[in-house]
Amino acid sequence: MAQTQVIKQAKNGVDVLLSVLDWPFLLFDFLTVSIFLFKDKVIGLLERGDIQISLGENHHIKLKELSDSID
Repeated sequence: MAQTQVIKQAKNGVDVLLSVLDWPFLLFDFLTVSIFLFKDKVIGLLERGDIQISLGENHHIKLKELSDSID
């Protein structure tokens, strides 16, 4: 009886570990850590507004020009 309880507890522990290591939880953790680490750099990049988007060969538009033309 006690041995089956130990096995059930171990199985529950493995199930919890596998659910923590599943990809949705790891993706959430990765995004959270990335946002925390790079928040200031991304905000600084977006505030500068010098991001250039290529729309094909010889066609470029800056992010600032794009936001000005969209109303």
